[in-house]
Amino acid sequence: MTTVITVPPSLDDHTFEQVLEQLAPVAVDQKVLIDARHTRWASPYGLTALLTLAQSRGTQAAFTGPETEETASYWQRAGFYRYAEELFEMHGHVPRARAQAAESNVLLEITPVAKSDDVHDVVERIQTKAQQILVNELNLDPMATMRFAMTLSEVCQNIVEHAQTMGWVAVQTYRYRQRLGRRVVVIAVCDAGIGFRRSLESAPGRKLSDRWDDGMALEEAVIRGVSRFRDPGRGQGLAGVRRYVGRWDGKLSVRSGTARISLVPPWDDDLPMREHLSPPPWGTSPDHDTGTGTPAVIYHISVSSVLRKTVCDLYTNLVTRPTGVAVRQAIEAALAELPEPNVTVIDFAQVKMLDFSCADEVVGKLLDYYQKLAGQPQRYFLIRGVHDGHLEAIEAVLERYNLAVIVEGEDGTLRLVGTLDDGARQAWQLVNTHGRMRAQELEVELGAPAETASRMLDHLSARRLVMRRDDGYMSLSLAL
Repeated sequence: MTTVITVPPSLDDHTFEQVLEQLAPVAVDQKVLIDARHTRWASPYGLTALLTLAQSRGTQAAFTGPETEETASYWQRAGFYRYAEELFEMHGHVPRARAQAAESNVLLEITPVAKSDDVHDVVERIQTKAQQILVNELNLDPMATMRFAMTLSEVCQNIVEHAQTMGWVAVQTYRYRQRLGRRVVVIAVCDAGIGFRRSLESAPGRKLSDRWDDGMALEEAVIRGVSRFRDPGRGQGLAGVRRYVGRWDGKLSVRSGTARISLVPPWDDDLPMREHLSPPPWGTSPDHDTGTGTPAVIYHISVSSVLRKTVCDLYTNLVTRPTGVAVRQAIEAALAELPEPNVTVIDFAQVKMLDFSCADEVVGKLLDYYQKLAGQPQRYFLIRGVHDGHLEAIEAVLERYNLAVIVEGEDGTLRLVGTLDDGARQAWQLVNTHGRMRAQELEVELGAPAETASRMLDHLSARRLVMRRDDGYMSLSLAL
């Protein structure tokens, strides 16, 4: 059975609520068809929200685009179809991009944001456009260009640091005839992350009040600048965005969970707070199950990005001991801020060469330090983006430290690398295949005594290769 979700003729941050109301009673794994045939206009928010919706479905959603050629052509120029064809099961006509089409000077096309490098790319791409739009067309102070880029950077960084998933950003300028009769610039950032409430709840020692809900979480983050990080310098990003938007008499709206908060200028009649909205199909999934009821924070570290920031922005090779020390220390500083439990993905993509000295620092010493910490902290590691050249150095240092780590292949499959006896490897493989296992189930699979099966699982847990739950053990694949 397929449920048809009708997209309204005009799609923006207000009318998208109609889409969410239709989705609310539909199970996440039920087939849906997003019908936008009669849609005539969409804001950047509307387009990025449609892509986010597609990401959230357990079963791939179908999509039918606008029938009006002008609307479909604009959606193509905005970059919507470039990603929609990957996320949706497409029905009907799909407009094709024109060969050698010039980049629009009034629009930042829809751009995915998953890591810090993406934020740098967005800021660099927007600066020239912002100069033309803000200064030449909107007659703003030239300094507004820099502050505009800073604002864009801050809202995109929220995806990287808090969402625990990728997101989307788009910027458009158009004439807002309805209220202002002048040209405006609209930034939209949307992600299918965990939301403000769950992000703040993950802060160590966080005490929740009796009326804690999505609305209060938005007030804490947007109005009071509260962050889940302990560092007193954190939480300033949204405060800076709020000041910049207010200075130019603009509007800021943030929706998370079942609430939406807005800083409303005199020219708009929106409500400052809307609550009890239909929950979005993202950011509301069950917590990554670690047996403690606490969500496992997934943290992505691009080694290439850390290398360029801490050593030299021209380096692509991870070589020499001092370089490895600098990168390791930067990673340790970032990990110190994370609440437990957490899974850190160390990504070596874009690192061309990894020598033994750097492998010793960034992999060997890093993992060995957390392996030996007292109290069995719930910190887990996974390595991604490695090729055979990387693995030669990594396997050598793992053997030296008597360590094992999980490596994710290009196809998403997980495998163990390092020192581990055959029985433990077999036990890990079974847990990884089944997702979750109890000692009694492993006993049956291995044909080993219950005591041996239990000891194997405890050993894997101590080596941070599986997550211990109250009723058994869980593969790290379920936390990703």
